[in-house]
Amino acid sequence: MNLWRVELARLLRTNRWMLLAGVFATFGLLGPLSARYLGEIIARFGGEIEVTFPDPKPIDGIAQFAANWSQLGVLAVVIVAASALAIDARPEISAFYRTRVENAWQVVAPRYWVPLAASALSLIVGTFMAVIATEILIGPLDTVGVALGTGLAVIYLGFLVALVAAISTFTAGTTTTIFAALATAIAIPAVGLIAAVEPWLPSELVGAAMDLASDAEPLDFLRSTVSALASTTLLLRVAVLRIDRREI
Repeated sequence: MNLWRVELARLLRTNRWMLLAGVFATFGLLGPLSARYLGEIIARFGGEIEVTFPDPKPIDGIAQFAANWSQLGVLAVVIVAASALAIDARPEISAFYRTRVENAWQVVAPRYWVPLAASALSLIVGTFMAVIATEILIGPLDTVGVALGTGLAVIYLGFLVALVAAISTFTAGTTTTIFAALATAIAIPAVGLIAAVEPWLPSELVGAAMDLASDAEPLDFLRSTVSALASTTLLLRVAVLRIDRREI
C-alpha cells in the first residue's frame, strides 16, 4: 500500500472525515435557517423585549454560513490537517516513513492533499446545502457568484493546510501544532487593520462567495488569490526543507 492509500485509509478509518463533513453540512443547514428565523428566535427567548429585524435577504443565508464555517469550520480543518501533518509527533512512525522515501515531499504530499481534498469537498457540500436551503426558505441566489466564491475559498483552505504543514515542523506534537496554527490563522485577519495590506490577505477569500453573490467583482479578489497561492507554495517549501534537514 503506497503512502497515498495509507493517508486516505487513515482519514476514513479514524472517522476524521466525519468532523469535516458534520461541521460544514450542519452549518449549511443552520446558516439559512438562522438567517430566516432570527427574528422569531429572538422574540421567543427575548421575553418582553421587542426587537424589530428587517426582512431577510437571500444573501443573508450564505453570509451566515460563511460566518459560521470561518470559525468552527477552520478549527475542524486545522485539527484534521494537524493530525496528518504532525509527522514527528510519533518518532517511530516518522522514522519508518522517512527511511523509505527518496525525499521529504513524498511524505508531505499525501498528508497535505488528502486532508485538503476532504476539507474542500466538505465545504462544497456545505455550500450546496446552504444554497438549496436559502432558495427554499428565503429566495433565489446568484449561484454563479456563490460557485466562484466557493472556488476561491478552496484556495484559502489550501493556504490554511500549508500553514499547518509549515508550523508542524517547528512544533513537537499535534496539540501544539493545532494551537500554533489557530493562533496564526486568527492573527492574520488582524493585520487587515492596515488598509494597504487587507486586499492581499488570504483570509479575504473566506467570504468571497457572499461578496460575489452580492455586488463584488472577481477582480476584487485577484490580490488575495495571488497572495494565497504564493504563500501556499512558500509554506510547503518550508515544510519540506525543514523535514529534510531534521534528524531522525
